[in-house]
Amino acid sequence: SKTASYSSRFSQLVAVLVFLFNLSMLGSLALSIIEQCAFPFLIMYGIKLLIDFPILLSINFFFRQQKNMLYYPLLQFFYPWYIVAVAVWTLLGGYSWKGRKY
Repeated sequence: SKTASYSSRFSQLVAVLVFLFNLSMLGSLALSIIEQCAFPFLIMYGIKLLIDFPILLSINFFFRQQKNMLYYPLLQFFYPWYIVAVAVWTLLGGYSWKGRKY
């Protein structure tokens, strides 16, 4: 939701890539349902697991919260909906942070 306020082009690029990947995950889910073939979604889900798992694992080890990784596979199904919803909400309505409206 704060992507437009970032001064770093790299941070903006990463945020856009994360949004586009999660949007494509939802698209692949829709395609999988329409075509009655789970393969497109499973490929996207597998890519997401391979990218996110090492990052989240190292963060959870650093903060000594390894037990949180038990929820990781399940929460990966909800994360794309959250990311896309926040991005769309921000584009349509803006957001408020620390008492400032953007």
